Amino acid sequence: MKKQSILFSTIMFLVAGNAWSGADFSSGDYELQGATVDGVAWTETSDSVFETGQSYSVELDIAYAGEEDGAQEYDENQYLEISINDTAVWQGSSSDPLNIVTSICTLCNGGLFDTYVSSANWLVSSSLLITDPVDPEDIYFASVRRTDSNFQNSTSISPDTFGGNAGQYVRVSNPTTTAAVPEPSTLFLLGAGLLGLGAMRPKKKKV
Repeated sequence: MKKQSILFSTIMFLVAGNAWSGADFSSGDYELQGATVDGVAWTETSDSVFETGQSYSVELDIAYAGEEDGAQEYDENQYLEISINDTAVWQGSSSDPLNIVTSICTLCNGGLFDTYVSSANWLVSSSLLITDPVDPEDIYFASVRRTDSNFQNSTSISPDTFGGNAGQYVRVSNPTTTAAVPEPSTLFLLGAGLLGLGAMRPKKKKV
């Protein structure tokens, strides 16, 4: 009887202690693991140029790491946004994690055993298009942030890939326009046409 009482007291102490601690293992941190522009790695040292009016295929690889005192809740649906010079130029979403790993936690979340997401990652793809010409043409910082489903209320992503910043510097330029130079054949046809018109002019009669 005494052993049963001690065992019961021990279990109640552990349960009560866990409830008091209030540990939450469903939170963690999001990190930018990599990015590509038209299939080419977009890194801190890459010489990326975005030209206004041209569409680019951008893919971001983000990862989630669950931990006891993480900063952000796990969310299966990811909404990302890229801003250049404080203007949103890219928005993408994904509801399908490529890899998701769950772990069992003992004495977490008010129970003896509980599961939590320990890691997951997503590939989020979309088109990037800068519609308005920039002035001046210069190097700008392209920041990457997580948002809600309406692409508002953005939250930060931990730095990883881009040299300590969740983003990258890119050169933004406007398309160059050059005046069309007529080809020699075009000039020949134009001259022949003018000569023909001159020959067809009626001659004045002599009085």
